Amino acid sequence: MPDESFKNMAIKAAIFDLDATLIDTERIKKDIIDFIVSGFGLNKKQALEVYKNSRKENEKNIFSLESLKKETKKIAKDFSEEKWASFVSDFNQPDKSLLINGVSDILAYLSQEKIPVFVLTLGVKEWQDIKIERSGLKNLLGKDFGNIKYTEEEDARAGKIKEIREILKELGADDCREVLFFNDKPDETLEIMGEFPELRVFVRREKNDKRYSGRDFKKLEKNKNILKVSGDLNLVDDIKKFL
Repeated sequence: MPDESFKNMAIKAAIFDLDATLIDTERIKKDIIDFIVSGFGLNKKQALEVYKNSRKENEKNIFSLESLKKETKKIAKDFSEEKWASFVSDFNQPDKSLLINGVSDILAYLSQEKIPVFVLTLGVKEWQDIKIERSGLKNLLGKDFGNIKYTEEEDARAGKIKEIREILKELGADDCREVLFFNDKPDETLEIMGEFPELRVFVRREKNDKRYSGRDFKKLEKNKNILKVSGDLNLVDDIKKFL
């Protein structure tokens, strides 16, 4: 639990992970799986295999709609370009419900307080940009927003650690005690905090991500630098407590 020393912080920056922190990546995955099942007559197990194979190549994250198409064509006997084009067209339609609850308010508050925002994202830039556009996040961040940090590192944790170091350098910050970090994966969060012990962290728990249990998140709550674990980003009042 956070201690009283966190009050009256001068927050220099807020760093957000993208997937499952700002946008509902599990929903996007479900939409893709459902389409492969309904569009090409595959069962769910086959569709999950297609999705899995389209994500990695030699341990590198390569996922894009093109890699998904390539893997779908390998297994779908009735694949058609027309069906695929229809899927891509539908998929690219704006869907603001993909934003995690509270994102609009927290970004508006940080903007009002003139606190710089950075977004970390792992994966192919083209695919990440599609998600940012489709969810409406791009509009919230602003057309001239230039603080999206893309990394295609094989190790997501190493990529995020590298980008956080670059952000601190960009800010001219000697340490990160006045930097807020928003992330979702508990094991990754602990590893990042091992590199940056003074980072102030909010963790979002995605309950549809079955890789982690409630116990994993309970462990986080024992750390004084974990400000809160929650299922959404309705955190404006929590941030105000530390200003």
